[in-house]
Amino acid sequence: MTWQRSLTSSCLLLLFGGCNSTGVGNPAPALSLSLAIVNDESPVLDLSAAGEASAGTSDMAGAAGEPSAVGAAGEPSMSGSDPNADATQILPLRAVKDAIVVFGELRFLPCDVTRGEVFTVAGPFVVDLKKKTNTPEIPPINDTPGGYCGIDAPLAPAMAPAALAGRSVFFDGYRADGTFFIVYANMMGTLKMRAKPGATWEGQEPPPLFFWALRPRRWLMPIELNMVEPMPYDDHLRAVVIDAEHHPALFFAIRKRLAGVSTLYADANGDGVFDDPDRAAEVGEGLENAD
Repeated sequence: MTWQRSLTSSCLLLLFGGCNSTGVGNPAPALSLSLAIVNDESPVLDLSAAGEASAGTSDMAGAAGEPSAVGAAGEPSMSGSDPNADATQILPLRAVKDAIVVFGELRFLPCDVTRGEVFTVAGPFVVDLKKKTNTPEIPPINDTPGGYCGIDAPLAPAMAPAALAGRSVFFDGYRADGTFFIVYANMMGTLKMRAKPGATWEGQEPPPLFFWALRPRRWLMPIELNMVEPMPYDDHLRAVVIDAEHHPALFFAIRKRLAGVSTLYADANGDGVFDDPDRAAEVGEGLENAD
């Protein structure tokens, strides 16, 4: 898998193995790469209608025989982890109000452990997917012999801002009937991204940019939300509060999906913005295993 973009009339920079010389007699530049963690809200169309339709389904199945979202052991179905899930498995665009995850550090894993080294970037990093910010910005990552083939991102409690302090995940919004839902917890685990077969993530000069696309619209399915009875919350309203105590099955399903429905893309057109052309440059896929 090789993607190209032109830097000068005399040098074509390969996205997975760049130019290694600045000219005759000049030393090769230090190679690096950059990462941005972004929100992928695709499909672009507003699926509110689909979400509203699912609100009318029964607790266990839709009128047209829609399969249950809960397995025999009471675990939510993981069909919602499929990035190609249909509309009934994806929250509407307007349903998600906040989606924030906090990483204590980012560990970049070499493809060949006998040659390369793990490169660790210390955090914490507060990733606000709705505001489209990484705070602080993730600095460039030094290259390693053989390139990188994985990222481990341990969740960790935020130290700031005050409203988030002590929590690693803040995810809330409204289901189709207007009921508020919230996940606000110090969720523990490690999000994992791995290279697709044949792909490596290699540094260049200037650094190539990679987008780790998370998909909060797929962290919960509408039918799952509709099955949960709201409880008293904040003195003034009733809400669906999802945590390890009240709804552990949903809580741990979300934990799996944080990375399990994510994808890594290269900045194929070199514009520094995650957009449709980059979807053709898929170079990594997230794992459900967050242990």
